[in-house]
Amino acid sequence: MKTESQPDELLLRLRLPDFDMVKIKVIQEKSSQTGFISVAELMELQKAGFRRPRDVPQEPTPKSPRILRGRERQRMFQGEPRSVL
Repeated sequence: MKTESQPDELLLRLRLPDFDMVKIKVIQEKSSQTGFISVAELMELQKAGFRRPRDVPQEPTPKSPRILRGRERQRMFQGEPRSVL
């Protein structure tokens, strides 16, 4: 993150992680099948912003507002699904 300050403006730049979601999904699938991943694969996960293979979302976020509202209601009444540590 880089910030620059001027008397009449504030500039904030964020660098987003550069990763390929297909590779991340392959690593997650390998982890679920074999039970382990290599250090290089773990580093690639961490570079993408995920600590463990199970932190990768199972399904992409839908663009339909109806589906998003349904998931919000489900979380409101049933709570967040708990991850197993």
